[in-house]
Amino acid sequence: GGGGGGGGGGGAEDTFNALSALSALSNDPPPPVNEPTLPLGLQYPTPAMSVITSQIETSLDEEAVVIRRRLDDEYDRIGSELRRGIEKIEDEVEAARAKQSNAAASVTREEELRAARAERRRREAAARRERERRRQAEEEAARRRRAADELATAQLFQRATGDGGAAAIGERGDLRMCKRCKAGPVALNACTDLGAHNDGSTRYKGNAVASTSRPNNCKNCDWFDADWHQWPEWDGVWGPH
Repeated sequence: GGGGGGGGGGGAEDTFNALSALSALSNDPPPPVNEPTLPLGLQYPTPAMSVITSQIETSLDEEAVVIRRRLDDEYDRIGSELRRGIEKIEDEVEAARAKQSNAAASVTREEELRAARAERRRREAAARRERERRRQAEEEAARRRRAADELATAQLFQRATGDGGAAAIGERGDLRMCKRCKAGPVALNACTDLGAHNDGSTRYKGNAVASTSRPNNCKNCDWFDADWHQWPEWDGVWGPH
């Protein structure tokens, strides 16, 4: 068969544990992997596989930034609740002390308490600004990587419009596009009978071959033709147009 490729919460403790785990993550890039040399000029992984791998890594980076920002917000919320609780207790303790001490001593204590609260809030604000700076830097890095991935993908598929066809990027045959919305390019991963295994339950050697219910349909508008040759040849324009 063939296919067209193309809080709820557990409380403050759980949140703090999650934050501690995230802080231990390293942003160092993975060590380079030496690509094996194959006979007959073959290349593995193929350029197309390398681009897809980079896109997956970028998506994971973007999801990590979103999770960290959500945890930052939860951290701030829980910290604010804890601060209000601490200040309420401090007020109650101070009220009890005031009953047992003279007015002058009480005023001095209140001034010291206000100063301590102001310093504590200043430190919390500085910590929030630093977290926000880190998140913005991560988001900008993710945006730049996404743009680089999209450019690399477009350049890769442009190579397939030459004489070598899809073989120039490690795929098969030629590249096609949707007849309805002209979204492309679409690569042929197996046989040209796209209707043979166009469902998410199809398995090969015990593994699922697709993650969607109609993997061979157009990813943009859901158009489909079981005959690969009825899909127009890609005109080199990226995406629907």
